[in-house]
Amino acid sequence: MKKSWIFSILAMILLTACIFIPRDENLSSGMFKLTDMEGNYTTTFKSGDNFYMKFCLVNTTVDTQDYDLSNSGPAVKFYIYQDGQYITSSIDGFDFLSVIIPRKLAPGDTIQSSWLAPTPAHQSTINVLSPGNYEARIEFPHFETFETDTITVIDFTVTE
Repeated sequence: MKKSWIFSILAMILLTACIFIPRDENLSSGMFKLTDMEGNYTTTFKSGDNFYMKFCLVNTTVDTQDYDLSNSGPAVKFYIYQDGQYITSSIDGFDFLSVIIPRKLAPGDTIQSSWLAPTPAHQSTINVLSPGNYEARIEFPHFETFETDTITVIDFTVTE
């Protein structure tokens, strides 16, 4: 009884993790956004501010989706660019084995991640973005059998 109760709670948490994403029988539902520290969607930050880059992809199809990871790193990687120049990422300073890892995404399962930008988690020095215009980019598994092209680059601004 206790195990089924715990399983039910965990299943509800998983199913509501991306509740704000509309469902469709034939496509995946995905989200990529920037938020301030309180979780409010925004694309304007002050220099020195931290902010979240958030990603979620739900398999809304009835089929398990196969995908490959190209290395042993995380399935989702976040990047910041300015004027076409790489600035920083969520994986700066990490080394990953270059090995193809086959994975599966079952119906209803979610790939989700967030990064407290702009400083990689393991760095002791804080990255500060100077005022200007930037692009938030993301790398995540792509699937041949459903659309993920609605998840695009986000332009954002850093002010003084």
